[in-house]
Amino acid sequence: MIRNAAWLLFVLKLCDFGRGGKDFWSLKAPWLVVFGTLVLLLLNVLQRQSFDFVIDLGLPFEYLGPLLLVTAVLVVTEQWFRNIPVTQRWPVRFLLISICLIFGYDFLLYSEALLFQRIDADFWQARGFVSAMAAPLIAVSVSRARDWNRELRISRNAVFFSATLLLSGIYLLIMSLVGYYLRWFGGGMGGAVQIIFLVASLTLFVLLLSSGRFRSLVAVWLNKHFLSYKYDYRNEWMQANARFASLPMDERYYQELLLGITEPVDSNGGVLWILESDSIVTQYASSADFVMPLDLVSDRALLDFLEATGWVMNLNEYQDDPRLYRQVVVRPQLLMGGLWLLVPLLHQSRLVGVAGLAPPRADHPVNWEDFDLLKALGGQLAAMIVLKRTSDSLSEARQFEAFNRLSAFVVHDLKNIIAQLSLVVKNAERHKHNPEFVDDALETLGHAVSRMNRLLSQLRKQTQVLIPSDLVELDRLIETVVQRQSGCLPIPESVQGQQGIRLKIDKERLTDVLCHLVQNAQDATSDSGQVQIALVKQDHEAILEIMDNGCGMDPEFIRDRLFKPFDTTKGSAGMGIGAYEAQQFLKANKGGLDVQSQPGTGTRLRLRLPIFEALDQQ
Repeated sequence: MIRNAAWLLFVLKLCDFGRGGKDFWSLKAPWLVVFGTLVLLLLNVLQRQSFDFVIDLGLPFEYLGPLLLVTAVLVVTEQWFRNIPVTQRWPVRFLLISICLIFGYDFLLYSEALLFQRIDADFWQARGFVSAMAAPLIAVSVSRARDWNRELRISRNAVFFSATLLLSGIYLLIMSLVGYYLRWFGGGMGGAVQIIFLVASLTLFVLLLSSGRFRSLVAVWLNKHFLSYKYDYRNEWMQANARFASLPMDERYYQELLLGITEPVDSNGGVLWILESDSIVTQYASSADFVMPLDLVSDRALLDFLEATGWVMNLNEYQDDPRLYRQVVVRPQLLMGGLWLLVPLLHQSRLVGVAGLAPPRADHPVNWEDFDLLKALGGQLAAMIVLKRTSDSLSEARQFEAFNRLSAFVVHDLKNIIAQLSLVVKNAERHKHNPEFVDDALETLGHAVSRMNRLLSQLRKQTQVLIPSDLVELDRLIETVVQRQSGCLPIPESVQGQQGIRLKIDKERLTDVLCHLVQNAQDATSDSGQVQIALVKQDHEAILEIMDNGCGMDPEFIRDRLFKPFDTTKGSAGMGIGAYEAQQFLKANKGGLDVQSQPGTGTRLRLRLPIFEALDQQ
């Protein structure tokens, strides 16, 4: 009856949950339950004492009292579950089933007992098993209901001793079953074998209980799986991510990394060692007291141990008992240097560094939770160290890439200059007495000198910054391009287009780009073919079209190879950066390059550039 009353109070508490914040015991219902239960207990006691005035009532309170409480529990449970919104029934569904199972069974039990004035023996013997079946369902509901979990607290000692008692019972039960098996099937020596086995198992049992390491392993296992954690790992991980995401990429980088592993355990500073290819460097130390070197030769055994095990090493614990750390040798300079813990920084199972932590501000013992947190943070630190290395290497590679790209453009321009000068030298013997040839040769030499000076200027700056400082008349620039490329067949033609279109752009670079594209069109067209240059205006853009009726290109070549640097179809005669250079030049000047081509039908290149008037209005 007391058990049923406790369940009734529990269900009443659930019904009252969250209503106005009133104290449960300030309501009338719980006190009515307590008072009613006391009355039923009193009547039950009086009836068992065989007082005539109670017996004359004709009511067997031995069965009636429990039945009334069971009925009350079922009724209140039904009302509680009915008033729960459908969307909120998931956490308590198993609790409802378990209450109905336990008290539904009791309802049948006491109803029959009240009817026949006796407890059915079979019903009574099965009652404990029914309650045992309901226990896991109650546990599931408790695990789902977060508000209940917040109220549940249990001491670590209680869990440890309860679990130890349970495990001891299971061990003894198994040993006794094995002993009975040996006795039954051991023949004439069965009894002796049973005694020997039981003595050996009890001896092993006592040894295990007296082993400090065994108790420590059990305590760690229980703490990990049954008790709340010392740290809020979600909060620790969010804080670590926030810190590491905002790391400054300067000399404070490694300082912030060290703070990221010292602050969670309240360490008062430390030192960060980073492994290089052939040495180990003290990357940062919070104070001069911790500036102590690690050596790849002298400390090789320690570094190999940290890499192989991944253990966080407690130096105070090591000094007390080196056997805990497999007798690994630690130099006295480290032991006497005021450090507390050594945390290996592992990335993909390889040691990239070691963090040495100073003792905390307030002395406190460390356990497996501290070690697990430090291992997780150590892995994050290792990843950030590798990221810094990769970033530095990438930055260096980009600098070399920029220099190599500049060199490629310079070599490309030199090739074009050499081609022009070679043409002058080739025709000099035959036309050196022709005044017009001499004039053209001098103009070509002047142009070559101008381009060489520009290349020297770019090499001094080590950049290819495009400065649109020239006001260019496009129709005149097209005439210049046609004149320069007239030495090759087919001779390009200028199609009459719109006049007076001006651009503010680097004139020489644009001229070189057009000459190169016209040269490509000439190379792709037979000597009897046709290459044309047209100029039109479209909205606020100047459209330069270079058209030929040569071999053309398929869509795959245009998509995959045309603008890919250092990919050429001219063999050793080309470098494969002309089209790429033209595209980059146009993009840098807020323009673009469109290609229309089909194999066997020729190619149309459309160069788009914003005209000067449109830019001026903006």
